[in-house]
Amino acid sequence: MEKVLEELKIGVLVGGVSSEREVSYVSGKSVFKALKEEGYNVVIIDVDDSTLIDKLKEQKIQFCFNTLHGRFGEDGKIQAILEYLKIPYTGSGVHGSALAMDKEKTKLILKATSIPTAPFLAFSPEDLKDKDYIFKFAAKNIGFPMVIKPTLEGSSIGISIVKEYAELEKIVEELFKNYTRIMVEKYIPGREFTVAVLGGEKLESLGVVEIIPKEGFYDLTAKYSKGKTDYVFPAEVPDRIAKSMRENALKAHQFIGCFGYSRVDFRWDGKREPQILEINTLPGMTELSLLPMSASVNGYSFIQLLEKMMTFSVSRKKSSFYRIFSV
Repeated sequence: MEKVLEELKIGVLVGGVSSEREVSYVSGKSVFKALKEEGYNVVIIDVDDSTLIDKLKEQKIQFCFNTLHGRFGEDGKIQAILEYLKIPYTGSGVHGSALAMDKEKTKLILKATSIPTAPFLAFSPEDLKDKDYIFKFAAKNIGFPMVIKPTLEGSSIGISIVKEYAELEKIVEELFKNYTRIMVEKYIPGREFTVAVLGGEKLESLGVVEIIPKEGFYDLTAKYSKGKTDYVFPAEVPDRIAKSMRENALKAHQFIGCFGYSRVDFRWDGKREPQILEINTLPGMTELSLLPMSASVNGYSFIQLLEKMMTFSVSRKKSSFYRIFSV
């Protein structure tokens, strides 16, 4: 047990108010079980946006391990509440969380810093006043197949791969029933990978993991159902490609302003440099989750990984990196 944490009462934040509530429970219970077995003073806090502050005060929580996913948990809002209450917590701060959650803003930062990422367009419902122009522009400049996704969502929720023009309008209009901004992105054929980043001021990129869905693409079912996806770690790729992914994962983590840990997803077509798809500031922490797999390549057990995450965060307010990148 880490000495700096042994006297603290730790609340594992689970649930939340997003569409990823059930996924968060699985992550949270996994973290809770590991910390409890190691002897930490830990409880589960079921999060909603109305009674959370009361729960934290009643339980006298001194540190939060955040296993929420999606909106409210991953977008800077819960982080702002914990900052206000002066309760340290795992993961990125307000600013880094908000930027990484917004896929459009993340892509703009990647492009501005010359980190390889797929071409994209983003638009809102009002942009569809001239639908023919927008769809023809997307078809010409992005091309088929293309990936359509909400800009503010996680766990591959709302993602579709569109192979022809006839599908485009139908899927876009369906998404706008639930979202106010969406993105179309060039589909990158080939293989999918992920790289985790771990650290406070001193960062390390962890092992490269290859993701091989048995059917279709790496959607919600493939992510959280046993037997739906194969994983290879460390990934069997040329050293140059592995190095490229690890270096660009570190750069993305830093430029977005993440802290503590993140997971960066890539596609590689076997020709160009691997392209970043997105960065996750609160990756899943289940038995099927990619961050623990990536960490295991570097020799970290699950509990060692959790303890490192917590140790970085307890000392975060002394960190110049934290002062620069958090609100």
